[in-house]
Amino acid sequence: MKRLDSVPNGRPRHADNASTLNGYTVTQLLECDPRPTLVVALNTIAPDDNDASTLRTSTYYANPSLLELAPLHQRLKALFDSHDAIQQDLDSAEFVAWAGRRRNSAVLSKPSAAIQHFAGYKWTRVQLGQAFCVLSADGPIDSAGDLNIDSLTETRRRSHETSVSKPRLRRGSSVVRRPCSSGRADHGRQVSRTKSAEDLTTPVLWLPGGNMRVDWGVNWTEMPLTDATSNHVWLLRSMDWSASPLGPVESWHWDLRAASDMLIRTPYPAAIYWGPEFVTLYNEPYVDLAGDKHPELLGTPYAKGWAEIWHLIEPVMLAAWDGAESTMKHNDRLFILRGGFLEETFFSWSLVPLLGSNGQVAGIFNAAFETTQQVVNERRLQTLQEIGAHTATAKTLSEFWVLALQGMAKNEADFPFCLLYSNTEDSSDGSSFQSNSTLAAPFFNLEGSLGVPDGHASAPQNMDAAGFEGFAPYMRQSVANNGNPIVLSNSDGTLPAHLIEGIQWLGFGEPSRTVIVFAVTPMTPKSQHYEFPQSRGFIVLGANPRRPYDSAYELFIQLLMRQLGTSLASVLLFEDQVKRSEREARLAALDRQQLSLQLRQRTQEAVESELKFARMAEYAPVGIFIANSQGSLTFCNGMWWKVSRQARISGAEDRWMENIVQADKPVVADAWDKLLTQKMTISAEFRFRSPVIDESVDTWVLMSAFPEKDHEGNIRTIFGCITDISAQKEAENIQSKRREEALELKRQQENFIDITSHEMRNPLSAILQCADQIVKTASNFAEYDEIGKVRDLLHDNADAAKTINLCASHQKRIVDDILTLSKLDSKLMTINPVSVQPIQVVERVLTMFEPESNADDIKLSLSIDESYSSLGVDTVSLDPSRLQQVLINLMTNAIKFTKGCAQRTILVTVGAGHDGQGLLSTEHSYLPAKVVNSSDSEETRLADQQTQGDDWVCLHFTVQDSGPGLDEEDLKVLFQRFQQASPRTHVQYGGSGLGLFISRLLVDMMGGEIGVCSNNGSGSRFFFYIKCRKLLPQNTSPAGTSKPEPPIQPHQSSQSTISDSAVGAALYSILIVEDNLINQRVLKRQLLNAGHIVHTANHGKQALEVLEKSSAWHGNEENGTALSVILMDIEMPVMDGLTCSRRIRELEAEGVITRHLPIIAVTAYARPEQIENAKVAGVDDLMPKPFRIVELVPKITELVHRFKSDE
Repeated sequence: MKRLDSVPNGRPRHADNASTLNGYTVTQLLECDPRPTLVVALNTIAPDDNDASTLRTSTYYANPSLLELAPLHQRLKALFDSHDAIQQDLDSAEFVAWAGRRRNSAVLSKPSAAIQHFAGYKWTRVQLGQAFCVLSADGPIDSAGDLNIDSLTETRRRSHETSVSKPRLRRGSSVVRRPCSSGRADHGRQVSRTKSAEDLTTPVLWLPGGNMRVDWGVNWTEMPLTDATSNHVWLLRSMDWSASPLGPVESWHWDLRAASDMLIRTPYPAAIYWGPEFVTLYNEPYVDLAGDKHPELLGTPYAKGWAEIWHLIEPVMLAAWDGAESTMKHNDRLFILRGGFLEETFFSWSLVPLLGSNGQVAGIFNAAFETTQQVVNERRLQTLQEIGAHTATAKTLSEFWVLALQGMAKNEADFPFCLLYSNTEDSSDGSSFQSNSTLAAPFFNLEGSLGVPDGHASAPQNMDAAGFEGFAPYMRQSVANNGNPIVLSNSDGTLPAHLIEGIQWLGFGEPSRTVIVFAVTPMTPKSQHYEFPQSRGFIVLGANPRRPYDSAYELFIQLLMRQLGTSLASVLLFEDQVKRSEREARLAALDRQQLSLQLRQRTQEAVESELKFARMAEYAPVGIFIANSQGSLTFCNGMWWKVSRQARISGAEDRWMENIVQADKPVVADAWDKLLTQKMTISAEFRFRSPVIDESVDTWVLMSAFPEKDHEGNIRTIFGCITDISAQKEAENIQSKRREEALELKRQQENFIDITSHEMRNPLSAILQCADQIVKTASNFAEYDEIGKVRDLLHDNADAAKTINLCASHQKRIVDDILTLSKLDSKLMTINPVSVQPIQVVERVLTMFEPESNADDIKLSLSIDESYSSLGVDTVSLDPSRLQQVLINLMTNAIKFTKGCAQRTILVTVGAGHDGQGLLSTEHSYLPAKVVNSSDSEETRLADQQTQGDDWVCLHFTVQDSGPGLDEEDLKVLFQRFQQASPRTHVQYGGSGLGLFISRLLVDMMGGEIGVCSNNGSGSRFFFYIKCRKLLPQNTSPAGTSKPEPPIQPHQSSQSTISDSAVGAALYSILIVEDNLINQRVLKRQLLNAGHIVHTANHGKQALEVLEKSSAWHGNEENGTALSVILMDIEMPVMDGLTCSRRIRELEAEGVITRHLPIIAVTAYARPEQIENAKVAGVDDLMPKPFRIVELVPKITELVHRFKSDE
């Protein structure tokens, strides 16, 4: 291959592009290529191209990019120049075979379609004729600017000659070098399956960042460093690994990369030891275990980093490396150099060999958990137990000191030396001891020692408490410090060296760095009267030289002091008790004679008392018995035999349970067992069988018994009695029967009311709807110009239909009043406030009375007082059904009394205020707040003190008519049960006399008052107010404005009460489920006339069959029958409405029915519990019978729109 030594300077002219390009050689091009590239000479080719073992190749040229990666270059040179190296590795053999395959074409060939992975790179091959092939490691290419061969060649030459080392990574660095993407794990094959130092590293190409697109890997050696990167990863990335046996990170083998990445992600302390030198790498949790060795331990061979324990770990390491053996040890004792000394530590650790990609051990994984504190604490706790067990047998102080020293001698590691001095009384007088000292005596006496030879200077046999021998000064300091330990340490110079010289150290044979001196003071519970405030001894203790004196060691000393103090207190208490016992024994001998005399007197008194008890028990009106501790009766008086109905023979008292009625035996047996086992007082009711077979009356008895216990809590005697309660039980039975009869009567009465209500309500719907149909038909037909007689006949039919409407409405109101009165009498009426707009409630009531008012030519008007808007009332919390009920009663009375007058007007006014006056003038007043015949009204009324504040408001309502009015006598009897203004009122106007009475009760329950003002001949004005809480306004506009709205104008024509506008323009597909065929037919005709689509079913089962063919059924969405809503009767044969509703909701939950079908219950049952049961079954709303189409259609519209919006 021809090589050029010079490159033309400058950019060639456009006209000479071809000649200039031909002037550059392949070598110059490769020198500018940033990819590592090798040119291989194809010298000799084997006859069989598939046999790579006979290839003869050699390296011809390596560009600067490859020369920068020296390990990779050397490896490739060895593969292609030395044919023996190929046999060492299958991957290498495949790579050489792929690179040396000759092509037939003598011209430049295209890159091979196959891409070879080798040494962590993705290689491509270009063949130059039959002599050379060019191998390039693909990677990101710096695309910033144009590639100028001259400048790039010079840059490569300078870079190769300078050989500048790569900088370390640090926080805040603006340039971060990264490996090319070919070094990631997804490239599959890796290099090297040998254990040579070169094979244990995988070279990685690092390129300048420039403007190239970066695709970071997830390996810690490749990930970008950010503020979220852990400190440990920052440290690892910033280290100069080229100085370690592992070499630069860029040259690491993928096995090492994968193992180290696993290590970094391990959440517990762990390390890996790589290669035959066991080079150390560890994760962040391992830092605490490394201690002072961190971070120098990173990259250090194990034998150097852990030199102090290498002799122990080396055999295990070699077994893992040579034999791939795993090892696990628990609480292994190791002496590690920490804090400047060999520290006694305990670890639970494991060594697991890590196999490389070549199948051989490449490293060792080490998981380590330090258990030092646990093991040491267990050892110290065992020592405290030993001391406690030894000293527990001491009877005197001298025994206590000896036994305490024996307990401490069991733990030589934590007690390398010990001196034990007692502070006892001495008769010597040559001391400067002060009498007010907290010491018990002026001398310290040596009671024993550990590790201290006899005659040592620090351990004299006797010491003056006020002197300076040995450790005496420190003992006084401990006493002055409330007995707390005095710590002497080499580190702060407080430990005198001469006091510990010559000591024969136990345990590890090393001198202690810390000595602790503390007083032994008796510790007694505060509840005891004994107090020993003075210290009775002192201990001088050498600390474990291979453990730091830390908080755990301080706690051990505190527990040791407490253990010794508690045991010492026990010994002192025992000695004191012995002295007390001797003194009390002398006093007892003096009292014995006097006690003997008293005993004889008491014995005589006991005999007399027993005789009195026997006489009393014999004549007592109850059965008395006495039993022993086993439960056997030892005494029974005469009444006991009589009540138990047993023959008074010997031994019969032990078989008394056999005479109990069989059904009551388990109760008596359980109670008697509780008396004997739990030793508690019992009481039980049971029956004794009648001894006469034909007599069916058993004897009911009440048995009470209690145990008499001895001082140990054991039963000594059982006392008890039985009382005949047969008469009481008979009375209870009679009372229970009467109660059941009363409940049954009440239930029957409620059923009667329900049935009556149902039977009265059920035909009313058909009556009302037929009347509406007649009115509409007559009205429509009257528009035609027909014969006058037909017109008169239709007029008569319309008049009759109106009469039917009025009568049915009258009947419905009577039923509603009866039901409401029944609830009030049963105290079942409740107030259930909800969020509502009061104006809408009033407008709904007026809409209900529009047909009747139109028929009687009565002008209805609504006026909203400016007080309503001035107080900002829009949405409030009240019970709309109760308010509507009061307004209906007042409107019914107003229409009833106005329709016969010449002037027929009714004005409803709505206002608001902070009190009850509101719209009233000063001369008018409300009725007294006390409700007639309502004992619980005070519980249901809203207390005034609870309804004060800005959120509370009083809503005022007035209903004023132009009727005949009332005189003073008539006003006195209004608002009373079954009372009307006068007897002629019922004859002339009808009614039950319940409407105003019920209205007064309801208003009172809503926290308001009601009243009336009227004059004969000038109409009547009924007014009331209720208390409610203002809520945040709803989205709808308020009904009132700053000025009163114009009154609602009545209809001027007397045409049909059912119109297209009343029914609604929307058309729905409705399923009627009704067993009453008359009601079903009438309702269907009314809905069809209103323009709706109607389907029918006679019971719930047929309704489900209709649903199977509807579009709501899964699979029928396209071809099924459309359904908008279901009108469901409750009481039906085959399947009732509630069961059908529950089944529909179940099918919706299972997905068989694909959407929510609205269900309206149409029923004559309207009690609250019945309504609640319907809603629980899945009913969305309820329409009580009787009803009219103008009332039903708005409910249908509201439900259909609601569930469409939910979808």
